[in-house]
Amino acid sequence: MPRLSMPIIGRYRCRRMASHQAGLAIGLLVFLCGISSVAAEEPARQIRIETEIQKFFRRGDNMCVGFGSVWMMSDRNNLMRIALADNAVTEIPFASAPFEFRRVVAGEGAAWVADTVGHTIYKVDPKTNLVVMTIPADFPVSDYAAGEIGVGEGSVWAITGSRSDQILRRYSAQTGVEQATIPLPSPSARGIVVSFGSIWVAGTIEEQLYRISPVTSQIVTTIDLHARPVTLTSGEEAVWVREFDGTVQRIDASSGKLLATFATDASGGYGDIVVGGGFVWANSAAVPLVQMDPRTNSQRARFDAPPGSAMGYRMTYGGGSLWLGGTALFRLKPPE
Repeated sequence: MPRLSMPIIGRYRCRRMASHQAGLAIGLLVFLCGISSVAAEEPARQIRIETEIQKFFRRGDNMCVGFGSVWMMSDRNNLMRIALADNAVTEIPFASAPFEFRRVVAGEGAAWVADTVGHTIYKVDPKTNLVVMTIPADFPVSDYAAGEIGVGEGSVWAITGSRSDQILRRYSAQTGVEQATIPLPSPSARGIVVSFGSIWVAGTIEEQLYRISPVTSQIVTTIDLHARPVTLTSGEEAVWVREFDGTVQRIDASSGKLLATFATDASGGYGDIVVGGGFVWANSAAVPLVQMDPRTNSQRARFDAPPGSAMGYRMTYGGGSLWLGGTALFRLKPPE
């Protein structure tokens, strides 16, 4: 596997050439520039929408897939559950955690909602759709930002504290009892990934990725990133970080080593990144959807939203489809 594809920073050395060698080099450079120009000017393909669900809410945002469903908080103070099989919608009243900007994750036998205003993590039983446990959590207070939580390794992991001084807290997924506190070298508001036997947290200010052992509840690896991290995900035996300038970095899930760094069109401080269907997908305020090929570590295609469709910045993958939030919940047919 190549270590670096589509390099974003290059260093060049000049050497003397014979006149005919220089001519050949210039010709090749013109040819390559022509190819790059054509590629850059190639129009984006259009997203194909399978289903648009908007009956039960005006807007949705953070979402996840689990237990045969998409789970998402809506602006009607409800937790929405949409069946992957037939798009059937179940509306779960959730007035205790208002606003659509609430992180929802699935794992350890439940769906979990992080409420930054109420400083609470809610555990929802997928069999009954009822809240069966609450965990107090000192999230940084915000009406319009998601509380950052992750679930796995028998625990719930939450980023708590102030915006400048944060601690990753570990709670039992069964009892809600606090199990450990892990000081973070850099504040984070970019999500938690629990995957491949580790917990992964991105440090926003220091531009680092922290790998935490569930055995010791300590940071065991610190990985320097290229730029400010915006969002992260896992899949295809790797952890993927999308950064502010559109750069995507691929980290080996087993060793924690950086495998690839490449540029994409998905730049800006908003957006998401997910893995599914053999590809990596990202979006941002700049572009509704970017498709990346993990076999080549490069951007494969970019897509525009259909006219009149207002798509948001969060997405997930499940049931063979991509799901994007926005003024509706959009179920997309991913290109092959």
